[in-house]
Amino acid sequence: MPESQPDKLVHKKSNLHKQVLVVWIILMAGSLGVLSLFDWGSPRLMNYLESKNPRIFYDRAKILAQEEKYPEALETLQKALSILPSEYSFLMLQGDILEKQDKLDEAYPSFAKAEKTDSKRWEPPFRMGVILSKKKDYKEAVVYLQKAAAINSSERWVYNALAWSAYEDKQMDVAYQAFDKASELAPQSPDYPLMMGKILASRNQWSQALTLFQKSFSLDSTYIDAFLWAGQACLKMGDKSSARAYYQQALKLDPANPLALKELANI
Repeated sequence: MPESQPDKLVHKKSNLHKQVLVVWIILMAGSLGVLSLFDWGSPRLMNYLESKNPRIFYDRAKILAQEEKYPEALETLQKALSILPSEYSFLMLQGDILEKQDKLDEAYPSFAKAEKTDSKRWEPPFRMGVILSKKKDYKEAVVYLQKAAAINSSERWVYNALAWSAYEDKQMDVAYQAFDKASELAPQSPDYPLMMGKILASRNQWSQALTLFQKSFSLDSTYIDAFLWAGQACLKMGDKSSARAYYQQALKLDPANPLALKELANI
């Protein structure tokens, strides 16, 4: 007996429900499979991505270096450099870590390579100059420090290093100009006018030197060397009274100072 129209509709709805249920089961099974695959693969994917990201190794190396774990920092940084061997920041950090361990001969090439990577930055020639100065190669140090100063004319420590290296190498004109610039950038320091005064004194320019020695102890009233040099300048100009006063001031600060005692005995 043929199905009535209402029976046919009921049968179609029943089949539709079954089909929807099957699709739902398939979708749920697929979702569970995807989630399981994600749980399994996510850590592996993250590990893979990390192994290919040099910045992660660099950041870890910086933290280790700050904690003074230098061997571990270098080992970690090497992983970053194996991916990007010419990255400026990686090379600078490598040089910095090596220099902190007094491995100057190993640190120098890192800074040299960083300079080739970015010749417009002042830090590489500055760090190279400092290393050369530590190795007492003052002439070569001056070359790199002058280069750093030409790139950055507002960094006090560049001029400080340049001045001392030039002074040790007897390049007095260069040293005087660098001390003068350092003094301009750090006007509170008594060291720079003292050193400028000593350079002028070596040229027998005692009057100008005295002015600088006075500036030095005006910045630091406990600076014995400034009073001693001021006394020396006054003696050279024949002003024994002022020389005596400066040497006596030095003795107030250091009653056993041999130079002050000797000069006062001779005045």
